[in-house]
Amino acid sequence: MPIATVPPTTPQTSPSMATRDRVDSTIVESNPANTPQSSRAAITIEDQSHRLQHKKLLLVLSSLTLCSFVSYLDQTSVSTVLPAIAHDLGAADRINWVGISFLVATTSSQIVIARLSDIFGRKALLISVIVLFTLGNLLCGFAKTAVWLFIARGIAGIGGGGINSVVSIILTDLVSLKDLGKYSSILITSVALGSGIGPLLGGALSTAGWRWVFWFTVPITVACIVQLWWMLPQNKMSGNLREKLRMVDFIGSSVSLAAVVLLLVPLSGGGIYYSWNSAFVISMIAVGSVLAVLFILVEWRVAALPILPLYLFRIRNVFIVSATTFLTGIVFFCNLYFLPSYYTDVRGFSPVQAGLYLLPLVVVQVFAVMLSGQLLSRTRYPRPYIVGGFAIWTIGAGLQSMFGLGTSKGKIIGYLILEGIGIGFTFQTTILAAQASAPSPERAVITGSRNFFRSLGGAIGLVATKNAVLKKELLAIPGLSAQAAASIIKLGPQALTDSSLDGAVRSAYMSSIRAVFILFIPVAGLSVIMSLFMKSVYLQGDKDVLPVTKTPTPPTSQDNLELRNMGGEGDNRDSIAVEGRSAEKSFK
Repeated sequence: MPIATVPPTTPQTSPSMATRDRVDSTIVESNPANTPQSSRAAITIEDQSHRLQHKKLLLVLSSLTLCSFVSYLDQTSVSTVLPAIAHDLGAADRINWVGISFLVATTSSQIVIARLSDIFGRKALLISVIVLFTLGNLLCGFAKTAVWLFIARGIAGIGGGGINSVVSIILTDLVSLKDLGKYSSILITSVALGSGIGPLLGGALSTAGWRWVFWFTVPITVACIVQLWWMLPQNKMSGNLREKLRMVDFIGSSVSLAAVVLLLVPLSGGGIYYSWNSAFVISMIAVGSVLAVLFILVEWRVAALPILPLYLFRIRNVFIVSATTFLTGIVFFCNLYFLPSYYTDVRGFSPVQAGLYLLPLVVVQVFAVMLSGQLLSRTRYPRPYIVGGFAIWTIGAGLQSMFGLGTSKGKIIGYLILEGIGIGFTFQTTILAAQASAPSPERAVITGSRNFFRSLGGAIGLVATKNAVLKKELLAIPGLSAQAAASIIKLGPQALTDSSLDGAVRSAYMSSIRAVFILFIPVAGLSVIMSLFMKSVYLQGDKDVLPVTKTPTPPTSQDNLELRNMGGEGDNRDSIAVEGRSAEKSFK
């Protein structure tokens, strides 16, 4: 079997990566394309996979589903009590920072947490982020000031984002790629249930006081910790604490967190809390952009074990999945925000009705994920589902752009069903295609980066579209002052004091929301085009895996460390070898 080698003098060259179910997951090299020759070192990444009996697998899966459920439940329930929080804490002009702080924290932490799970173990990381999530929500419930609440919500955001990433990573450890789509469909039900029940439960709990919306998750998270402690298997991770800490990419983690925060915060508040040409906004965006470039340089040339290995993006399927995930993140998260706004602010639906009319999108999405997972476990080729799913999603987005003041409820339901099918057929199949194309030791990073790009797309999409058109439309209404328009942007149409302008304000909302719906069409359409260029990969099962040696043979050369792979991208037949210093010198 031929071995493709990467010369140490050409760090730009990257091997063609492939389906990795047959790779020795015990070791992965600190990618030579990312680090200079003088600092290359072979870094051990332990194989944390487990194959459980079916009954125990279902028990563990139920615990993971509960974790994911409470995370999504928390995300969607808080919006219903924002007016009460604003009144109680005197933060009417800053209340949006409750959502902004959570979103920024979730987005910035996911790729860091994914790599930490490689170093410290999945079980330890999952329990840690659940504890962090619980602590954040407890602090939110006891908040006495707005700043206290914003900081606590950021802590909860790190925990919530970590839960979603680590849960997905653990599932890839428990089942083969062949069966991952089938079992992940069970996990996806938590997304639908949490997203659908959250607003209803939040509204019900608000009668007892807004603090209970944060506190009610605590008993659930405690139950999750107890279940996971007893049921989730864990490999004993080798190395002492000092060795593990030396593997952590502290510089890359710090720079990435700072870059995301410095970019998203001014984008979120620009034009609302701060003028776009203010020194605050310009300086933060400038510094954030510089740090983003610095992060790339750190991952490329400095980090021993990068949190985001750049060589992965030289793999065609990984690059395309990352790009399409970013694009569809814009559509997905903007839809979750603008559809309820369309229902309540334009059509005058009650919050309960708005929640019910989200169900066609959410419920159908779950069934589509389940169907695609079952079909994929038989056909094993994800590309047709990805291309078809993006195409259906684009058609649904095109029909959704025709929503208006008098669109029938039947059309609303029908159009959203189409979108739900498209989302469901791409939600899990894309990540499977990326994982099947990359080294198996990097599957945690692939999962974390997918969630990162999805959240980043949603964050940028929301901050770029949220009030971009609305402010202009409101200021064009005769008789509506700039101060009144600013209040409506921050608090919604309920801030309008002149009832004679109600129709004009609703029309302004409709114009701004339609502009966003129209934007969905080219964004989703570009995803279709990009998916056509994906390579066809075959999802392997446990019976397809060849035996591998758990303890790798020491390298014969100081500068050569082979990572052998028996699967190939496309034809599943190639092997690779990557360069690095001897593992014996990794931590000396």
